[in-house]
Amino acid sequence: RNYTALWPRLSELKRRAQSSPSAPRVTVTVLGKGVRAELGIPPDLARDVAHVSAAPYAEFWRAIHTALALVPNFGMAVYYESRISSTITASLVTGTPLVAEQRLLDTYTFLTPAHVFLREPGEDEAAAMYRVASLPEREILSRRRALLQLAQELNADAGRVFSGW
Repeated sequence: RNYTALWPRLSELKRRAQSSPSAPRVTVTVLGKGVRAELGIPPDLARDVAHVSAAPYAEFWRAIHTALALVPNFGMAVYYESRISSTITASLVTGTPLVAEQRLLDTYTFLTPAHVFLREPGEDEAAAMYRVASLPEREILSRRRALLQLAQELNADAGRVFSGW
């Protein structure tokens, strides 16, 4: 993932949000290999960005499960053509909705707007993160419930397919 565009945009939105007492605090957890220093986190976001690297299994999955949303980064077109992203499966396993653009729903047709936080036309990832963080709890929980229901349905479908082999 390339964070060079995300950090400045998050900094800008954080500055704007600080003038509004009701604005949410957006935090980002980066999961994966590497070291924090290589992420290029600007000083104003230092307390808002966590980096979890080489975490034990339970800690890794807990970080995903307790996140408000997952933001996929498909650096290659193949994720829209022929390869499933681990972020998609992590979302289904944990019930953590994705921040998704329409192209993702067009590709992963088992997902609908009921399962994700759909980015609005022209909305970048950072703006979507702030919007999602401002949503009422019932809206967030309804997506989590829908996603967990979808995972059960997909698993049942897979069970039927595999039992026929």
